[in-house]
Amino acid sequence: MPRKYMNVKQLQTHEELKTAYQVDENFDPGARVQLEILACALEELRDLQAYVNKHGTTYEVVGKSGDIYSKHRPEHQQLTEARQRVAQLARSLASKVPDKALTIDELLA
Repeated sequence: MPRKYMNVKQLQTHEELKTAYQVDENFDPGARVQLEILACALEELRDLQAYVNKHGTTYEVVGKSGDIYSKHRPEHQQLTEARQRVAQLARSLASKVPDKALTIDELLA
């Protein structure tokens, strides 16, 4: 049963993952929890990717001397970390349920 902390998009992704991984009563309990976490991580990744696509990876600031320079957006770093989390969760699930493993491309489709 999904946790109450999951929003509507995360719940929908969770249901899609349960279908894709063919979750049934024999599905590993630890993998069930990982599917919940993966659903949340995938939605975070999608949201961050949309933000970075819209706003870019950097922004300009004006220094005290009047010089303009670029800084990396914190969302870009968060996106990088979210990608790593999704990849790690996918690898972990693949080790627990190798016959039902999905690739990163399949997860992000």
